Amino acid sequence: MNYPIDVVARLQDSAREWQKLQLGALGFAGLCGVLKGDGADRPLWLQSLSGVAAAAALVLALLAITVLATVAYPVSGRPLSPPSAGRRLSGGIAVTFVAVGLTALSALSMWWPDASTAEPANQVTVTTSSGSACGSVVGSGSGSLALDVNGKQVSVPLNRLSSLQVVGKC
Repeated sequence: MNYPIDVVARLQDSAREWQKLQLGALGFAGLCGVLKGDGADRPLWLQSLSGVAAAAALVLALLAITVLATVAYPVSGRPLSPPSAGRRLSGGIAVTFVAVGLTALSALSMWWPDASTAEPANQVTVTTSSGSACGSVVGSGSGSLALDVNGKQVSVPLNRLSSLQVVGKC
């Protein structure tokens, strides 16, 4: 079946333009790979998921480029069939979007909260017969409660404890 040359040329032009966008998508993937944080506080499962997503995105991006290249720059001597070229063009575009989504998912994993900069746990106010103190609990054991009060560690014997109240902030 003979198809108008205009249809084939328009499909090829569209594929060439989409390949320019694919280069932008690969640039985005590279940028996300460069802009990575320490990631040491991320759970191992999240690090693994991020790595798998990045690798899958790279493979899919290369596959999409190849599929679109067969439409944009056909190497066979026979003319392109517009229905087949249209399916390959649509498929290549869809795979490009999936690759960009996986790249974004991989990059978003770097936004995992850092445990060292997280808000301190609820603080407590302890009252004894000799006064009161407010701070974060840093430990307990052998009959005492250890508090961090303004950067200074204070040990409160449990037998002298009159009250203990959890507060949001000192």
